[in-house]
Amino acid sequence: MFETVVIFVAGLGILSILGQGKCEEPLAQPVASEQNRERDMITIITCRLVVPIIQIFALYVIAHGHYSPGGGFQGGVMLGSSFILIALTSGLPDALKRISQERAIFLAGLGVLIYAGTGLVCMALGRNFLDYEILHKLMGGTGVKA
Repeated sequence: MFETVVIFVAGLGILSILGQGKCEEPLAQPVASEQNRERDMITIITCRLVVPIIQIFALYVIAHGHYSPGGGFQGGVMLGSSFILIALTSGLPDALKRISQERAIFLAGLGVLIYAGTGLVCMALGRNFLDYEILHKLMGGTGVKA
């Protein structure tokens, strides 16, 4: 639980640093040669093909982390890496069009609240914090272990 809070606070710190990075003068653009444009186009097209695959696999790792290696942290790292890849190839403004900083903060906070809320529900049902075994009563399951 506290690892999640630490990662959430680190993410808030990174987003606040990115928000402070307003440049008054535009950065000097490199001279665009035909070879540089071709290399950029190859990178952009490759990322457009690879990013959806990375994101689908990340969601798979998150969803099936309790049955196979992986879990929320590893899936979250892959999902975050896909957005970093978009920002590196297309630029930060294009990445922020896909998910704004406000939405990212909201979703991260919501995730921490859901995680903590699940632990509190377990405690309210008479078990330890984040002891998921009791949740079958709420989910309508039989509670039989596989």
